[in-house]
Amino acid sequence: MKKQIILVATLLSSSPVATYAQTAVGSVNMTATSDVTSALAPVAAGPLDSVKQQPMLGNLAIRKSLAEKGIALDGRWVVEPAVNMRGYRGHGLNVVSSINVGASLDMGKLGGIDNGLVRIVMTDRLGDSTNSERTGAYIQNQAFYGQGKNVRFNELSWEQTFAQGHLSVKAGFYPMGNDFGKLPYTCNFTNNGNCGHPLGPVYSSGWRDDPTGQWGARIKWSDPSGWYVQVAAYDVNMLRNQAGHGFDFDFDGERGMFFPVEAGYSHGKTPSDDAGTYKVTAYYETSRVALQGGATRRKRGELAQYFRPPSKSGNPTPIRCAGFPSSASIPSLIRTPV
Repeated sequence: MKKQIILVATLLSSSPVATYAQTAVGSVNMTATSDVTSALAPVAAGPLDSVKQQPMLGNLAIRKSLAEKGIALDGRWVVEPAVNMRGYRGHGLNVVSSINVGASLDMGKLGGIDNGLVRIVMTDRLGDSTNSERTGAYIQNQAFYGQGKNVRFNELSWEQTFAQGHLSVKAGFYPMGNDFGKLPYTCNFTNNGNCGHPLGPVYSSGWRDDPTGQWGARIKWSDPSGWYVQVAAYDVNMLRNQAGHGFDFDFDGERGMFFPVEAGYSHGKTPSDDAGTYKVTAYYETSRVALQGGATRRKRGELAQYFRPPSKSGNPTPIRCAGFPSSASIPSLIRTPV
């Protein structure tokens, strides 16, 4: 309880943001090439179809003072209530919540290392979900439930940019889902199945989403036209996302390595454009897991790829508020037996 109070108190000095799931604090596309004070800007930079947000407490004097020194605080407090009216395990109300607090450290101002950005994030999740208590659904009815109801060290990473911001190198302890697979607008509603990130790899591989960290490193090349390509390597650990393992930095529970590669393109430069973000991702995992059809049949290595082509048809205006988002994942798994 004391830890939760501390997180809430820290949150009050940062900036709660809108309730969308599965992105880490600081996912405002702030890079090491930008001044850390950009975290206080009214609208964050990013693809045209990303969620634009304003900090609730962005005008606090302490936040501005720290930002000028190279320390940008941010935070998020999400509350997701859900009611099951009938069926399976009865009816009732369940409320889950997630609290994230973090800081972005401009290493140019703090340590004389230009274009360096350090991210530190802590997370706490509370409550029992409708799917665990009422519906028994495989996919969460409330996206912020799971991965242990405990305080968790979410991220400690260093990102360094080169070549006028085109080349980015990031390393440390953080969820790989912060950088791979997710779409700019993430979740439109509470159900995890409606979120803009692939669920298949999360349920069937060593892929980890927020808030569970992994040791790893990523290299990314971005082009001003909207194209990018990135590759990475992360460890696969079967304990860190469990309850009571929120501060596991060691390698107990290691099962292998995870190697993703992703190419993407974001189009749309002005609000009148039909915005869209397209991603093609493939990964290879070295873990040894059971094959479908029998627990005694096992294989090492799994190759998979998926394609996410979301786009928007129609442009909302003050008079014509009509927009039709579309999204699809086309997964394909190729298994390599031992």
